[in-house]
Amino acid sequence: MNTKTEKQENYEGAYYHIYNRGSDKRDIFMEEKDCERFLECLREFNTAKNINIRDLRDSKSPMFNLGESPKLNIGDNLVAILCYCLIPNHFHLILKELVDGGIAKFMQKLSTGYTKYFNKKYNRSGHLFQGRYKFKEIDADFYLTYLTGYIHINPVKARLVKLPEQYKYSSYLDYIGKKETDFLDFKPEELEIKIDDYKKFIVDLMNDKEALEKVKDVSLEDE
Repeated sequence: MNTKTEKQENYEGAYYHIYNRGSDKRDIFMEEKDCERFLECLREFNTAKNINIRDLRDSKSPMFNLGESPKLNIGDNLVAILCYCLIPNHFHLILKELVDGGIAKFMQKLSTGYTKYFNKKYNRSGHLFQGRYKFKEIDADFYLTYLTGYIHINPVKARLVKLPEQYKYSSYLDYIGKKETDFLDFKPEELEIKIDDYKKFIVDLMNDKEALEKVKDVSLEDE
């Protein structure tokens, strides 16, 4: 499994698992509106153009349906977002870099923008996240497929829901055809299995400790 630093390597064309959590393991999503804002940031900050956090909806705006909200910027994407999951004190992403330095630029915008929103809303200051995000290259179809499963069952492992389809803030519903999130750039052919079998794959994975152990190398959470 390849591990790289941003200064040493060009990410372009490779898949990467990105993970970060709150400073001192604190919650970074206090309520549903925070999750919605983070998802909006995933959409709006995925551009080479400059974005002012004030251009995004303020924290008092009502919930919105992803896919129906107009984009502030179109095109010039820095990364392709293949998978995501938000848990109260951390988040997971699978990204593919589209331009040189795209992941670093995107994550800097995302982390800074969401932190500014969160600190203003909750009248706090300082770092929100526990240092720099963790990242690791996914260098085989096996790891990509099983890592999406690992990420999608996170809400079940965290005892937030009993089934992955009951959780709103992950890309699982997109994978099984129940939702279409506009910023998600997932292509079924990128997986090792047929997309029609994905739901069964997830059910089996939740009970397969051996398979979950195989993706521990790219899961990042225990590092």
